[in-house]
Amino acid sequence: MNSAFASNYELLLSAISELELQKDSFVLRPGVDFSRKRKISFQDTILSLLTMQGGSLSTTFHDFFHHRNPADIPSLSALHQQRAKLLPDAMRYLFYHFTQKLSAGHTYDGFQLLACDGSDLNICYDPADKESCKPSGDGKRGSNQLHLHALYDLCNKRYTDIRIEKTMVSNESRALVQMLENIKSPAETIILADRGYETYHVFAHIMAKGLSFAIRTKDISRRGGISYGFRLPDRELDVDLEFFITRSTVHSKRDPVHYKKLSPSSVFDFLDLEKDGKQAVYPMKLRMVRFLLDTGGYECIVTNLKRDAFPPWKIKELYHLRWGIETSFRKLKYSLGLSQLHSKKAGYVEQEIYARVILYNFCESVTPHVSTHQKKTKYTYQVNFTMAVHICKAFLQKSSPTIPPHIETLLLRYLVPVKPGRKFPRTKKRKGFVSFAYRVS
Repeated sequence: MNSAFASNYELLLSAISELELQKDSFVLRPGVDFSRKRKISFQDTILSLLTMQGGSLSTTFHDFFHHRNPADIPSLSALHQQRAKLLPDAMRYLFYHFTQKLSAGHTYDGFQLLACDGSDLNICYDPADKESCKPSGDGKRGSNQLHLHALYDLCNKRYTDIRIEKTMVSNESRALVQMLENIKSPAETIILADRGYETYHVFAHIMAKGLSFAIRTKDISRRGGISYGFRLPDRELDVDLEFFITRSTVHSKRDPVHYKKLSPSSVFDFLDLEKDGKQAVYPMKLRMVRFLLDTGGYECIVTNLKRDAFPPWKIKELYHLRWGIETSFRKLKYSLGLSQLHSKKAGYVEQEIYARVILYNFCESVTPHVSTHQKKTKYTYQVNFTMAVHICKAFLQKSSPTIPPHIETLLLRYLVPVKPGRKFPRTKKRKGFVSFAYRVS
């Protein structure tokens, strides 16, 4: 009955065990840390990080250890001491090792769809940290933020790669280029991204890696977009853009349609072209699809996908699927509590971020396999993800060697209707860090 839960639970414990075998590579003092028997073992330390909730640290600590005998319950200070022994690379290793073990059976016409995007995470206020302190702009106190860059598998609903940077020094294009190196099957992968990744540098890296992409760009009439200056008609389009990237101002001024000037430190250094020749050029061919929205406006998508295999309607469908990463950020922050961190130290914060992403991948790998009997009703139903997270946390906190047979039954008690096609205006409201003194019990 619990085959999906059991198999993924075994994969998680196996990844933790392999991490423990190599713990000397991920602790501050190799050969000393986690060498003695303590009330909080290495596995307990990892699982306590994975199951942290949004409340206070004391209540989270109690939920994890309350099933033990009173004499065997450690102190909260003991947990801090165990966490301090771990390097941030420990949770990073566990994330990659566990995620790579998960089965990925769903594709889009044989392609893996990876959406790339980022989200800001509020952390404890520290005006001395200029790299993360973001000014408010209205004379009020600013806020400290980290930026989470992520590659998200849309078909299998899991994060395949993440990067954590401080907001004021974060760079989305650079983070995407770094994450491209870990993609295992480039010929069968499509990268989907929003307008923040509209740069020739990103396009060149993706194509050099052998990947496909569909990235939203600015409209043809807006300055700064790659399609601006091509003198395209104001209607729906599906055209090829052929041009040269050059360092020379001579070409770009003489023929701005077919020559695009870039700074010397951008795409040329990556392509290893001649650095001493001002006439060095790099040919680039892209396809631009412009389609009309229901609201009356237009959207432009730049891609290198073949026109016969991916007509405009399919490109539009691909970009629509990209919204899955936005909903995953919402689940990550509010269903798993990433918006309420328990730490001030940078190393602890990174531990918690990786722990939440690992737990997200674990829960999303379990819920699709729960068999829901669909009745003849207006909507189809799926497992409530928030309750699935709560149930998975409760089980992982006990770290039982046997899996109770009622877990799937519990998941089936909490179903929600699937309502496709609903549209709501996107509202952006600034939210600050939740103080440690104002956490729910």
